[in-house]
Amino acid sequence: MRPISERGWFWIGVMAALCALGAIVATLIMPSWIEGAFGVDPDAGSGSFEWLVVAALTAVAAGAAGTAAAMARRARAAYGNAHSTPSVARTLTTT
Repeated sequence: MRPISERGWFWIGVMAALCALGAIVATLIMPSWIEGAFGVDPDAGSGSFEWLVVAALTAVAAGAAGTAAAMARRARAAYGNAHSTPSVARTLTTT
C-alpha cells in the first residue's frame, strides 16, 4: 500500500472541513437531529449534547481547514509562483 501523497492529505483536509461544517449547519438548523437520526436522546431533550457536537465539529473543521491551507501555502512557496496565484488543486497536482 502506497502512502498518501501531500495532495491526498490536502483533499482529506478539505473534505473533513466540509463534512464538519455540514454537520454544524444541520445542528444549527435542527438541533434535535441526533434524536431523529439515531433514535436516542442523550441529553433528555435539552439540546446540550448537540451543542457539544457543534463545538467538537468546529474544532475539527478549523483544524482540517488550517492543515489544508498550510499545505496550499507550502506548495505555492515550493513552486515559486510569486506573480500569480494558481488554483490550489492545480498547484498540488504538480507534486
